[in-house]
Amino acid sequence: MNKVFRSNKEMRIHTLYLKSAADFFEMYRSDSGSVAFLTRAVFHNSEEIILELVFKDIGEKEHFRSTVYVQKHYSTGKFRISAMLQSGQNAKVAFIELLASGNTNWATKRNHSRHPVAIKAAWSLESPDLWHPCEITDIGNGGLQALGTATPPMGTKLLINFKLPSGGQTLSIRGEVVWVSPNDEKISRMGMKFIRQNIDESSMLARASIRRFLRLYKIHGNMNGIPNEAPNNSSDT
Repeated sequence: MNKVFRSNKEMRIHTLYLKSAADFFEMYRSDSGSVAFLTRAVFHNSEEIILELVFKDIGEKEHFRSTVYVQKHYSTGKFRISAMLQSGQNAKVAFIELLASGNTNWATKRNHSRHPVAIKAAWSLESPDLWHPCEITDIGNGGLQALGTATPPMGTKLLINFKLPSGGQTLSIRGEVVWVSPNDEKISRMGMKFIRQNIDESSMLARASIRRFLRLYKIHGNMNGIPNEAPNNSSDT
């Protein structure tokens, strides 16, 4: 069975507040796939983090798994950081391009905020068949994003099983694949929206558990939905 690579380390979240999506492309370097920014937060070279971008004009968010490098330390106490975006996230950059273009159709692409996670999961066709391992990399009330060595085509109805980091029983929810993005490592990403019609009992339980997890996530501000022990999850304004 093919395995999906995942890091066992908990990654802290660093938030950047931008006036608009267009500001992202003043920080983003397409040739290196990196984002440069100033911060007072202290990072270690090669530290893996979740870089959270908040676009204040529309209230939308995007998250990138990144590896950070300290470029310079200024006398003011600030650091210049280069965050190298990890592979397989081109669809997220394309989504920000759509936001920056002013195209009003962006709202139809995603109707719920997503939050970064690292959850082992498995998917199957709606009538359970072979189960394929995957990793959920972000989740919201309306759907999720996952990566794996096997991904179904767009429009496929499927069932996905997983356990939330905050604990509890294994959840099972039905959804539809709305996009697929392969990358060079033979690991593909897929976006899945939850099916709202004819919801069965297991999907109702899963959606209630996701809503509860997201409330905890909002309170505690980390990818586990449980309190941090370390006090250094910092945000820039």
